Amino acid sequence: MAWRVLCTARGFEQSPEAIALLEAGGCTFVRTPYSGSLFDYELTGAPLIALLDGSDAYIAGSALISGEVLAATEGLQIISRRGVGFERIDLEAARARGVTVTITTGANQHAVADLVFGLMLAAARNIVGSHTGVVASRWQATGGPELRGKTLGIVGLGRVGKGVARRARGFAMDVIAADPVRDEEFARENRVAYVELDELLARADMISINASYNPTTRGLIDGAALARMKPGGILINTARGGIVDEAALAQALHDGRLRGAGIDVFDHEPPVDSPLLTAPNVVLMPHAGAYTDEAMSAANLLAAQLVLDRLNERPLPPECVLVP
Repeated sequence: MAWRVLCTARGFEQSPEAIALLEAGGCTFVRTPYSGSLFDYELTGAPLIALLDGSDAYIAGSALISGEVLAATEGLQIISRRGVGFERIDLEAARARGVTVTITTGANQHAVADLVFGLMLAAARNIVGSHTGVVASRWQATGGPELRGKTLGIVGLGRVGKGVARRARGFAMDVIAADPVRDEEFARENRVAYVELDELLARADMISINASYNPTTRGLIDGAALARMKPGGILINTARGGIVDEAALAQALHDGRLRGAGIDVFDHEPPVDSPLLTAPNVVLMPHAGAYTDEAMSAANLLAAQLVLDRLNERPLPPECVLVP
């Protein structure tokens, strides 16, 4: 009997090689509207329970996998999240049910680091506003800072943060970083100076948020933190929306204290009523940091491989396992 593998990870069907891998391994791949183009962020409760019925494995995107959902599942062996965030999964409930939880660590780090600089340049040089002006027959150039010689502050020097630091060298930027876990060897090799968060906020011309989302980083960049930033600073967030206070950031942009911001993530997605939607000098993206052809293919393949390894009781890469 084939294993039943449910998928609600948006864009998974763009990787036929991942589906073929599962099917060659004895799995029945269960397509849903979400594995195509729909976003599964609102999927939870009874609708998700119904989809999961009889499933041995679940490849998830951003669905809310609560204790209620897990309590209603029978026979589920693994939740393989296509992505690296896990705040929408009740890990304790999964552990209690004996359900393995994995993430696709390392698959999207290059894509997200690239986007940081795309957003940074767009915010610094008013690229979106200039495009809109040209289309509307307004031929007016606006000024903005170069990246060369500026101080970049990285909050969270993990895989993505390190990629940002490496890229910053190509722009001749000075790099400082705040992270409770320090990789001194990387810092020496890449000329990164570790500092405390307060110092980073005060010194950096541009700040990239690349920290993981957890109770200690929830609301980390609040109104008080934004007030300590350099006047005219630029804030980029490609990590998680809940790390930055959206209302406080919108106010700092309206007041002109900050030159601009680049935001790929929101506290609630899609951001129907976020104050950032009407803030000036902000570039907004639909949580697309991982959406390059290469990153999506790598993440989908890794999510599928983790499912096969778990179902066949093979060892899993430690860096990808959250539970047990």
